[in-house]
Amino acid sequence: DIVIAVKPFWWATMIGAVVVALSMVLLAVNYIASWAMQDRSYSVRTTLAPKLTSDFEADEAPHSDLEGKPVLGFGIKLDRWKSLAFHRGWERSPRIFAWLITASTLFACVLLVLPTWAAGQWSSEGATTNPYTPLELVGRAIYVREGCASCHTQTVRPLLGEVDRYGGEYTNASQFQYDRPTQWSTRRIGPDLGREGGKQNAFWHLQHLQDPQALNEASVMPRFDHLVEAEFSVDWVRALLRHEAELGVTYIEELLADDTLSEEDRLYGEVTELEAALQKQAEEIAMDMVVSGGHAGILDKEVVALIAYLQRLGVAN
Repeated sequence: DIVIAVKPFWWATMIGAVVVALSMVLLAVNYIASWAMQDRSYSVRTTLAPKLTSDFEADEAPHSDLEGKPVLGFGIKLDRWKSLAFHRGWERSPRIFAWLITASTLFACVLLVLPTWAAGQWSSEGATTNPYTPLELVGRAIYVREGCASCHTQTVRPLLGEVDRYGGEYTNASQFQYDRPTQWSTRRIGPDLGREGGKQNAFWHLQHLQDPQALNEASVMPRFDHLVEAEFSVDWVRALLRHEAELGVTYIEELLADDTLSEEDRLYGEVTELEAALQKQAEEIAMDMVVSGGHAGILDKEVVALIAYLQRLGVAN
């Protein structure tokens, strides 16, 4: 319904973009024509600006209209200060001006960093989510690769309408402590997916990814049926897990760190552990799909991993 309601605004945006594009073309034509018609010989008058001095001239010294009147000296000084004559002195001193700009920039950076630092202190405390499973991690990588965040957000904003629409509490930082990077986005072309997990069964997601218009004729979502044919490899999963481990998230038990194991045995154990975890969750999704009227035989396809990730969104586990 939202997509249908905003379609006229999309047309208005496109018309505005066309007008801007035509304006740029007209500007280019005007520029070229002006250059071609200009006089080949001409001179430009230059004027040298007077040299700036750090000292105030006599007529620039701050003064007050209250001088000589029955006013306290503090009032006269305050009136002089209100003229901000000292600021002109700062502007004329490159050194002072550079230091002031540097100080203000650093102060702004501190204001930006402090909330993030403070959130990092409490976001992991009392967190309601566990790290992504290997299959969900692959699904998230596919989600990012396919640009899903270009149309969908994962942020329920702290507004009454948002909370009522999607249910539950609004988004908080602890829900995204394992997201690198977060997929909050600001687009509202499609519905928010912050609470998508568990709303639909696996077969619905499969149909929706294969042919969105088959479920909703008004949908503007493109097809992602290529995910049904593409397979993901264990090597890809291992690379994702290694990257997450470098960021401090451990998915595999420390049995692989046993010094008595050879490199070959350690690698075999890791692959076996991963295959078991992937197989288990993929079978759960496939079972849900079959029960819902779908078909099996897609355990190692990318669409299963993406469905696993979608079913995780907004679900505390």
